[in-house]
Parts: sequence; structure tokens; C-alpha cells
Amino acid sequence: MFAEDGYDEGKAQDMAETLVRLKKWYKITPSQLDGFQMFSFSRAGGVLTMKLNIHHPIYSFIQDIEGDAFDNPVSERTAIGILAMLLSWGRMEDDIENPDVRMEVQERARAWGRMVRDILSHINMEQGAAEG
Repeated sequence: MFAEDGYDEGKAQDMAETLVRLKKWYKITPSQLDGFQMFSFSRAGGVLTMKLNIHHPIYSFIQDIEGDAFDNPVSERTAIGILAMLLSWGRMEDDIENPDVRMEVQERARAWGRMVRDILSHINMEQGAAEG
């Protein structure tokens, strides 16, 4: 799993063992994905990996919130809440055994990504107009 992200085999093995030891069942990796995808999920070695699309507005939104987290506990909780929501989608998707149903859920995730992009763009335009 970590080797696919470019880590050498030794480092990849150490990182995987650390996740297992800490009982951390997920990993979040910034990644370049196609189209409106906010994320994609895969499972390897008992760890669910969420690839978060660096070109989707949700990525910069989360980064902005996390940037404020040191000074503002509400920002920290907001970022955690958003990531928890996205990871819970991944757990739900991962539990689907029927390939046809899984493809339908993944298509709905892409539609959700389009909606989130449109909403964040609209909010940013409103904020810009209010500040200007």
C-alpha cells in the first residue's frame, strides 16, 4: 500500500506496521484524481486508504480549516468532522460486496463531488461579493 505511494519497501513495511500497532484503520493521502472526484478508496492489509483529490475544492477547504486549527479548536473539530464524514463514506463503500451496487455508490460519490464543488464555489463567490 505505501510502496504504491512511492516509499521504498522497508519504509512502506514500517509505516504499515505502525498503522496496525496504533490500530489506525485508515490513511489519508493527497492525490490527483480525475474529474469531480473528491476521493477514492482502496483497502490493503486491513487499512482503508482515502485518496483525497488535490484539485477538488474540498481539499483546499480542509487545508484552510486545518491551517486555523492551531489557533482555533472549533476549526480543528470542523476539519475532523469533515474527514470523519468522508472516511465513513469509504467504510460504507468498502462494506459493499456486490460489484454493481459498489459501482452505483461510486457514481453517487462522483455526483456528490460535483455538488460539493458547486456549493463551495457559490459560497466563495458570495464571500467575495460581501468583502468587495
